Amino acid sequence: MADMNDTGNGLVRRAEAVLRANGPLWELMREASAGTAVTGASYSYYLTLYEQVRAIRPREILECGAGISTGVLAYALMENAREDGGAPGRVTSMEDDRDWFETAQVRLPEAVRGVVDLIHSPKVDRFYTCFRGVQYESLPNLRLFPTTELKLHMARQDEVEG
Repeated sequence: MADMNDTGNGLVRRAEAVLRANGPLWELMREASAGTAVTGASYSYYLTLYEQVRAIRPREILECGAGISTGVLAYALMENAREDGGAPGRVTSMEDDRDWFETAQVRLPEAVRGVVDLIHSPKVDRFYTCFRGVQYESLPNLRLFPTTELKLHMARQDEVEG
């Protein structure tokens, strides 16, 4: 794998050792990073994602920005499902850059494709009250929030835009 962590940091070395000890996860990360110079994040970041999904056990994950982390998240969901005996859930990964979206589609390991939805959507400028920022042009219709919270959020967005 490309040198993602040229820091000499003890935390990063520990994270790398833990990730390497999980052979299937390590191979998945190597597969996702092969053929691209983009390294994404540090080993400690990937380990944190993996450990949080294992501990919190979400059913749906919305990721902003596809890459190696997409496979890490999906693999953790699949391990949870193996332990629980249920379905693994889904990772919906949003990507705004068309070229990277196409690269992510090719690089996504076969082992996790069944639980990942890659979605391309450009980012656009938006305003919310006095705040300016960006958001994806189109968002997937996910049931990440209870219906009442989702309706409240949508109503606020309509008030700002309308």
